This record gives sequence, C-alpha cells and structure tokens, in this order.
Amino acid sequence: MQKILTINDITDLKTAQENARLLARGVESALEAIILTDQNGAINYANPAYLNLTKFTLDELKGKKLHTLINDLTEIDFI
Repeated sequence: MQKILTINDITDLKTAQENARLLARGVESALEAIILTDQNGAINYANPAYLNLTKFTLDELKGKKLHTLINDLTEIDFI
C-alpha cells in the first residue's frame, strides 16, 4: 500500500488572515467615521463612529447608495 503525504505551507495565508483581523479591529475601534461600499457605491458597512455620528443603524444604511444618503442627511452637529 502506497501512501501520499501532502504538505502545504500556509504561512502566507495565516499572515493575510491576521492582517485582515487587525484591519477589521482598527476600523471597528476608529474614532473617525468610516463607510465601506461595494464597486457600485452601495453601502455594505459603517463603523460604530459613523453610526453614532449619524444616528443611522447599519440595517438602515446597507444597500443604500452613498450619494443618495448624502441627500437624505439634513444637518449634523460637529463638536
């Protein structure tokens, strides 16, 4: 009986995953308002700072186009 052993170096994959986790934590904890959109301009993420600033929920924002959202905003007080 012949056995085959395959070994794959996943160092690059693990490094990329850790970098993605660090980036996600940074965006999540940033004091600056951050919105992420898809290639069509539809919002798919807003960090807590943005939600706190605008009083929108993520469910209210998801799928909206950024340009229409700007038209919907009235006045935001900046301190």
